[in-house]
Amino acid sequence: MESARGVIRCIRSRSLKVKVFEEECREAHVIAETIGDVLVAMEARRIEGREVVERFEEALREILGVVEACTTTRHGACLARLCGAIAKLRDALDTFFFDAKDFVSVEDGREMTKSLLDKLQRPGELDVIEAANELVLAADGEARVAAARSLAAACEDVAAPKCDAGTIVVLVRMLQDSSSSEVAARALGALARSEDVRVSIKLRGGIEALVRAVATRTAAAAAAAKALGNIATNNAINQAAVSEAGGIPFLVALLTSSSGSEEAAFALGVLASRNARAIARAGAVGPLCRLLLDGQARATAAFAVGSLAAAGHRDKRAIPPLVNLLLADEDEEEQCAANAALALAALAAGPDACCCAASRREIARRGALPPLICLVEGGNDEAKHNAARALCHLAVDARVRTAIGRLGAIPPLVRLAESGDAAAIQALGELARDNRANRAAILQSGAIPPLVALAKKGIDVASALGTLARNDNDDVALALGIPVLVDLAKNGTEDAKKWAAAALENLAQNHVVAIARAGGIPPLVALADAGARDAKLHAAAALATLAVNPNTQIAIARAGGIPALERLAKLGPTQRARRHARDALDKLNNQPWW
Repeated sequence: MESARGVIRCIRSRSLKVKVFEEECREAHVIAETIGDVLVAMEARRIEGREVVERFEEALREILGVVEACTTTRHGACLARLCGAIAKLRDALDTFFFDAKDFVSVEDGREMTKSLLDKLQRPGELDVIEAANELVLAADGEARVAAARSLAAACEDVAAPKCDAGTIVVLVRMLQDSSSSEVAARALGALARSEDVRVSIKLRGGIEALVRAVATRTAAAAAAAKALGNIATNNAINQAAVSEAGGIPFLVALLTSSSGSEEAAFALGVLASRNARAIARAGAVGPLCRLLLDGQARATAAFAVGSLAAAGHRDKRAIPPLVNLLLADEDEEEQCAANAALALAALAAGPDACCCAASRREIARRGALPPLICLVEGGNDEAKHNAARALCHLAVDARVRTAIGRLGAIPPLVRLAESGDAAAIQALGELARDNRANRAAILQSGAIPPLVALAKKGIDVASALGTLARNDNDDVALALGIPVLVDLAKNGTEDAKKWAAAALENLAQNHVVAIARAGGIPPLVALADAGARDAKLHAAAALATLAVNPNTQIAIARAGGIPALERLAKLGPTQRARRHARDALDKLNNQPWW
């Protein structure tokens, strides 16, 4: 064990000084620390494990060799050697846990190395490193193409592939050669599923090179378009870089190509969050709508149209083909329906000033409601969620809201809401808004108990409960909604507090004593004094209603309600909030005790 500890000390002292492959050397340091912990545990329990210790020492010496090599070379083989040493280490750890099972809990032992083994030597990662190494060392163009092809294939089995800067440089150079540009673009696209690699590709001129490849309209264009989409995913800087490199017009032109249209639609969908106006001005909507009609690119085109709509560019030309996509019922077309539902949700979302009101009515007129309800009932999980989201946004329109209820959407939405689906919960709240028939149907479907149960688990259902509680619905209170609403008013998110206050306002007329007993007055006073704009309004209105009871009047005063209401009456954010505060104060001031 002393020999192994000596190696550990060397790794500790040297790994933190290495400037090349810094991340890998930090991981080597963690390995040493972990094995040190294992050795201490073995010694404390008097476990000899001589063979295991020797295997630890062998693996540690190999790791030390890698750390020392990193000071003199940037060679990719260092990473391969590190992974090989880690593989040996894993075997040694497994043997240790098995041999020591009578002395050390396997669960405890695994916990000691869980974070390490999660980080290192994931399945397929060694294949990526070896392929990248072969690419860098390739002697000629043919060997580089073969290595790049192997690298792209190896990346398919790794969630976030890693490579060094030298690999990226070689691949970017290969993009300039027509004989290797396609395979290089595929490799870059596969590697770009890792955020670190996305940054590295941009820093080494990869975005500009890929844009030039898209512009060629050759076989490499499709692979380059997909790579640009991957590089821009969740990366605002790279999205801007693609636009600045002139990539959007070339991607729009590729939409009309017999090969590459799907990849171009994907890239434009990713870029839309920050470039929607430029994409629309380049003429993308027409070709995207045509792609929605037929072919393998329909699901991706729906994704792109939805991304444009979500970014603020809503075009009603997309509504008819999107509604048709909702009817796709074959297994291979499930993604079409899911993406179409999400795109329709984006088209229906937003303020009426953005023509969303007209879009909602047009979507309903085109017959989208029945297939959306069918998706909520029988689609896959993604389709159910997206369809519920679409119904939620469509229900903002009063007429559409009534139609959704009459078409039988409420029972499947209640069932989906029971699973905690946020879109279904929000849809139920929207359907209940100012609609007695829908509220009655929701209550008859047994929605209150599961909503209350979800609220107790910390899921935000206050909006739905708030709208269901309108017009003195005793069902909400009888289903134990009041204690849950009080808790949300006290401990929920800002939005949850607002809706909880609104629900308590609605219930206050018939449930003064129940709200007071549930401890509702202090959080309402706190919201009236320091809540958000709408929360102040609803809290003041609730307190004005609660102030009719002598006992609750005393509770309001003890909770500091009088100075809070006085401040709100003078400085409230809206006229209605100030009026409710004055109303509450008038009721409190008219009492003899005051």
